[in-house]
Amino acid sequence: MLGVEDSSRNSREKLDQDVEFAVLGALTVKHGNQSIRISSPKLRALLSLLLLMANRRVTITQLTGLLWGDHPPECPRRAVQLYVTRLRTVLGTSRTLLHTVPGGYQLTIKPSQLDLLGFEAKIAAAASCRDDYERALQLDAALELWRGEPCEDVAFDNLPSADFHRLTEARLQAEEDYVEAKLRIGEYGDLVSRLRRLTADAPLRERFWVQLISVLHALGRQAEALATYASIASRLADELGVHPGEELRAAHQRVLADDVGPLAPSHRTDPTHPVVPRQLPPDTAKFSGRGAHLARLDKLMSPVDTGTRSLRLVTVDGGPGMGKTALAVHWAHRKDHLFPDGQFFINLRSATRSTPIEARDALGTMLRSLGRSRSEIPDELDERAALFRTITAGRRMLILLDDADTFTQVAPLLPGPGNSVIITSRNKLRDLATAYGGERIAMDVLMHHEAMELFGKFVGSELVETERGAAASIVGYCGNLPLSLAAVAECIRDIATTRQFVQRLPV
Repeated sequence: MLGVEDSSRNSREKLDQDVEFAVLGALTVKHGNQSIRISSPKLRALLSLLLLMANRRVTITQLTGLLWGDHPPECPRRAVQLYVTRLRTVLGTSRTLLHTVPGGYQLTIKPSQLDLLGFEAKIAAAASCRDDYERALQLDAALELWRGEPCEDVAFDNLPSADFHRLTEARLQAEEDYVEAKLRIGEYGDLVSRLRRLTADAPLRERFWVQLISVLHALGRQAEALATYASIASRLADELGVHPGEELRAAHQRVLADDVGPLAPSHRTDPTHPVVPRQLPPDTAKFSGRGAHLARLDKLMSPVDTGTRSLRLVTVDGGPGMGKTALAVHWAHRKDHLFPDGQFFINLRSATRSTPIEARDALGTMLRSLGRSRSEIPDELDERAALFRTITAGRRMLILLDDADTFTQVAPLLPGPGNSVIITSRNKLRDLATAYGGERIAMDVLMHHEAMELFGKFVGSELVETERGAAASIVGYCGNLPLSLAAVAECIRDIATTRQFVQRLPV
């Protein structure tokens, strides 16, 4: 049976374990659900340093320099003791949390009590992962703990800047590693905005620029990739008087050569944890109409019985500007739960290039996204196609082949049984129905009410309602084509902006 002293000690230790701290952003302290406010600047600085060096000794000399700089009190040790006592009182904790060690003090806490320790623990866990998918999850969880600059609301007049540089470097390195892991598993559709933020935060860190250029290129945004390289090359020349590094130059050359090689160093994943690509481009918030087409896709792509080993295949064809890609991507986002093993998006760019992307190169991209290294991918087209079917057989994946040209181009890209394929094309590709039992959805212009709704989403539904006659005329002139409506709406917005600007000019 516990004595009174043992019971009291256990109670104090339990109280200490209920305290949670955060330093990756504003300094915060919580006891359960209750926040503890520390108003004294010196106490905030004292606690911040102890937290930044959690589970390590902080010497009296370090604390004296932090609190008083070049004007220490007559008895530094006694003065520091008084502030530590005040801090313990404010925190409502015992000496087991903040205790005296030879030559100083130490704050002893668990990773669950401090976001910085949690960050470091997740980074260590990520380093031990054998699978890039799990590594990306750990790194993402680690980076989620960052809410801003470390202790951004604490005045540190005398703290060496090296402490903050160390943390900043750790965060940036984690960001680099996270992007690399996402590249290796083929999930790069959502990385552009992240990398634009990172290049703005660390504009001279060339690795982020390399990653951004590579992702833009992989997404078919070649002009943006080249403009991005020109931007960083100019900045390096203007600010540092240097040329881009070897990695940047190599990324630039790959864009110029339109080399769809691997985005990151190849990495063989653990076969017990298959890679799950998530490559769909973002859905459009302005999607309108096409209810019948969406319903038909729902019917044709509905899950088959467990015992069925068929391949579900649908082609979506129609003239330019009909919204074929928008329809396929919108449907795929709505039904992503049907494809737990991944979603591929391959832009074959048949209508925008004199020479469409070859099936061999597209297969290389997909095989790398599934974790195969360059040395594991055969050179011959037939062997690549066979390997792709073998790896994908039995999975529930969606392969979205956009802007296809011919049956010959897409036939080798079909996965193994159990998967689903949507192909968009300006051509009818009737041979696919003959060879593989594929279904066809023919796209035409929008119905009038659908076109009016879409136009309203671009220019504003209130404007369309008040100027319905004019809007109907514009929709008619555009032939109810989604792409034409979007282009005209953009011109209208530009005119309205210019008119507002002119109206504000002094007479």
